[in-house]
This record gives sequence, C-alpha cells and structure tokens, in this order.
Amino acid sequence: MSETRKQKVIVLALSLAFVAGAGCTNTDVLTTGTGSATLVFQASPASAGRYEAATLSIQQVAFRPADPTADVNLGTSSFTFMTGAISFGLTQAAETVVVTRPLTPGVYRIISVTFGPFQLTDLDPPASPASCIENFATIPTQAIQGDVPSSLLLTGFGPDDTFTVGASGVVRVRIRIDGPAFASLFESAFVCKDTSSCFSTFPTRPPPCLDAFNVPSQDALRALLTID
Repeated sequence: MSETRKQKVIVLALSLAFVAGAGCTNTDVLTTGTGSATLVFQASPASAGRYEAATLSIQQVAFRPADPTADVNLGTSSFTFMTGAISFGLTQAAETVVVTRPLTPGVYRIISVTFGPFQLTDLDPPASPASCIENFATIPTQAIQGDVPSSLLLTGFGPDDTFTVGASGVVRVRIRIDGPAFASLFESAFVCKDTSSCFSTFPTRPPPCLDAFNVPSQDALRALLTID
C-alpha cells in the first residue's frame, strides 16, 4: 500500500470513530463499568401491628448521578433498578435481594421509590372490634379497592440519600421499611364509617364500611424508609 493510501485509510478510520463517539451520551457511559450495585428490600422492624400478614409491592427505584455535570449530561431519563414489581412480607425479617446491575464507579442519589399494591390481613380478628377499622380482617377490601391508587410515587429524597459504587466489587443498596409504621399509616388512611352508610362506590354499603382512602403525604411516606 502506498504512503498516500495509508494516510487516507487512517483519516477514514478516525472519521468513523468520531462519528460513532458523537452518538455516545453520558447515559451510555454511566450504564457500563466495572462496579455493581445490588438492591435489597427489608422490613425493619418486621411487624405490622395487629396484622399477622402484610405484603407490599415496590414497582421501581430510580436514581441519578450525584455529580452535577454527570447529572446534566444524563438528560431527563433516570437510571432504574427494577424491570418489574417485587412483593415482600412486612412481617418477615429476611432480606429480599432484588437485582444487581453494573454501574460506572461514582456516587449516585436515590430520587424516587414507587410503591405498588399492599394488603394487610388480621388472621385473628377480634370478636368485639374496639374501632371501626377493626371490623375488617383484610384491607383494602374489595369494595374500596378502586379508591386506592395502584401506585404511589415517593420523591421526597435529599442529598444524603446516596450510595457509592467502587471500581470493583458490589455495593449493597438496602431500603428498609418500617413495618409497624407502614401498617399504622396505611390503616389510618382509610375513612371508616361505623354509624353511616358509604357512598364512594356503588352499591351503597351499610356501616361499618370503608368510604375512601386518603393518600399519605410525601413526608409520611419518606419517614417509613431508611436507606443504608
């Protein structure tokens, strides 16, 4: 090959490399690497008040780079851990390992957790309920199901809600959920009537009945979680 032809080949190769690199965003860079993060859920304390059985679904955990430049370069789409919802028991102390995914070394901040459906079940309901809500062994009941959102998005996370991915090995990102506090918060979110009928769904239901579900505040939801 002549010297002139060699130079043309080199120029062409560099041009192709530049074109390929121009299509590479910060998202591409940050989603590959030698580090990894494992997402873990755990009920802590593992209890649900008067309910012997309690399940909660978490649909997604989203996060972004803590570095401002990397965060801007990432654009509007955040990183996520999950490809599908995971249900686990709030009365079970064992950890639930959800997924391990590769990440470029660096610091990442949790920006949202999406709660899915939940169910609280009293396996030994009282013969003489002390309160309106104790008339129901399982909540939400089928009649009120339509008033309970299928998902609740929690976004109230701060600058300290972070995890660090090293150049090698796996970092654990554990989200602990206060079981008793969850049961108390979500139980109290229902409007229970023991002296008047409920009209939120058809047909009208006589008392005792659940008439509505008041979505907990962001602060109340955030207080349920510990990230470590």
